[in-house]
Amino acid sequence: NEIGDSESFLDTVKVDLFQDEVYVFTPKGDVLNLPADATPVDFAYRIHTEVGHHCIGAKVNGRMVPLDYELKNGEIVEILTSKGPHGPSRDWLNFVKSASAKERIRKWFKSQSREENVAKGHDLLDKELHRMHRVSLADLPEVKLVDIAAAHRFPNIDDFLAAIGYGDLSPHSVVMRMSLTSDVAGGDLRSIPLIPNVQPVPRVLVRGEKGILTKIAPCCQPVPGDAIVGYTTRGRGVTVHRADCINAVNAQDQARVVPVDWDAEATHIYPVDIKIEAWDRQGLLRDIATVVAENRVNMSALEVHVYDDKTAVVSATVEIDSLAQLSRLMEKLEGVKDVHTVAREAG
Repeated sequence: NEIGDSESFLDTVKVDLFQDEVYVFTPKGDVLNLPADATPVDFAYRIHTEVGHHCIGAKVNGRMVPLDYELKNGEIVEILTSKGPHGPSRDWLNFVKSASAKERIRKWFKSQSREENVAKGHDLLDKELHRMHRVSLADLPEVKLVDIAAAHRFPNIDDFLAAIGYGDLSPHSVVMRMSLTSDVAGGDLRSIPLIPNVQPVPRVLVRGEKGILTKIAPCCQPVPGDAIVGYTTRGRGVTVHRADCINAVNAQDQARVVPVDWDAEATHIYPVDIKIEAWDRQGLLRDIATVVAENRVNMSALEVHVYDDKTAVVSATVEIDSLAQLSRLMEKLEGVKDVHTVAREAG
């Protein structure tokens, strides 16, 4: 019974769910496998490059859907195309999932006029600089822009901007790297926070003493809510450690350890180092930065290492005012797609 066999096959495909793939149908009944969370644009490029380039809309199971719609197993996908001259949108690079679709989109933009890509790259980078730091690309001395291009392995500024223009480089990742290494308008970008810092006020009190100079130990970076101890240093006041900090626990002269408390009435911002382990993907840093910004936290430093197995380790310094705020932020970061663990760096 061929009809019965066909229906059985359809049911099998619909329920045979794979974590890393999705199976969908063309209007003619052909089955295509795509990466999980693939979109109609991925589907279009899977059919043919020109279908992708001329894609202007899509229907799923007979109804119109946005081009960034995430396809599900067993759905029937129909691509609407333009008959006239057309080309992909740069925005597609933000949501397509298949490597082949990304490569074909980038190749199309590379084939466009170099001047157009340079101009587009300049515009994208300028907008991202203004969004993150309220400064313009024009504020960058040309020699600094040359250095930034070289840091990304481009021989000149135009090649660098063109790469941003056709999608090989993310303007966000460029600005994040500039935030750590470059000067703008005579000031260090690292000193320009995403949100205004609260003016520092001493938050640690030495029991039984007044007017004692205190400073936060950089080795363990305690924050309000942590159990803390103080360690006196001649001429330097009291250094405040987390109670479980190995440097405080192993202090040679325990007589110099003094009891200290957080001042609940004062407000201060404290830097804390965190480590995020994740599966590397396009948009990972953008999603992490968005969560940090949405939680009204400033991120003052960022370093990323990507390994051969495609795991990424993101080391970041965030500026927070309490242990509760840090815990909330870490919980939100753990909810970012493809993030495995979020941990506070040990002291």
